[in-house]
Amino acid sequence: MTQRAQWLRHTVQFAVLLAIVALTILASRGVATPVRGNTWVADVAGLPVMDPLAGAEGLVSRGAARSRILLAVLVPVLVTGLLGRVFCSWICPAGFLFEVTDRLRGFLKRKGFRPGNVKFWRGHKYILLAFGLVLSAFLATPLLGHFYPPALVVREIHRAVFSAGSGAAGIVTGGALFLLFLFTLELVASRRAWCRYFCPGGALYSLLGTRRPVRVRLEESNCTKCADCVPACPMALNPMLDRMGTECDNCLACVSVCPDDALSFRKTTGERQKGGV
Repeated sequence: MTQRAQWLRHTVQFAVLLAIVALTILASRGVATPVRGNTWVADVAGLPVMDPLAGAEGLVSRGAARSRILLAVLVPVLVTGLLGRVFCSWICPAGFLFEVTDRLRGFLKRKGFRPGNVKFWRGHKYILLAFGLVLSAFLATPLLGHFYPPALVVREIHRAVFSAGSGAAGIVTGGALFLLFLFTLELVASRRAWCRYFCPGGALYSLLGTRRPVRVRLEESNCTKCADCVPACPMALNPMLDRMGTECDNCLACVSVCPDDALSFRKTTGERQKGGV
């Protein structure tokens, strides 16, 4: 697979972000559209669609509307069950911005600046997911969405559009500062730290996609062990050893750089994947 897959993926990511901005602007002007909301919670022609993390928080913290929540997460859960953590690399608006930060990090390295690459335990995000859901249930209110970057990005876009003209007070918020902190952390200290180590939504997507039948696979007979795929993986996995596990988000970066056609995106027999946390 050539770089065309990456161009397609980035086009989809940018289109999603652009659509969020456009829908928010239209909503601020009172224009009705068949799609309302964003990637956190949306209404598509009368049908509710919800990020599985938003759905999980809603289910544990609210005593009502559970049937509507289950309906809203149905499509995302089915897609994740088929393709795994694909939301993270193809749709997530924060993921797109983190990738831009990663490109800037690479630019700085080429200019002689050596950013750090502190590594953390991948299990942190699973602990954060469990703790957040337990606390949400105990307090009967959703909590994780307050610092979950995909939710923060769309919330800050909404705030910026609806508070246009109010000066810095409408732009400099706690959410914006937290996003700035994450971008700075990933730029100078730890590559893709949020997605790799701390994202509770990514943890949930990984769990939902544990047995996904379609994923990147290695054809060992074609592999020459050139290792081009290893640094290409933004999640710091090892495609060369077929050790992607549930952490792989099917971004296809490894497939695009493989000179041997040893990596491909295809259906598997559904066996539990090697690698992971």
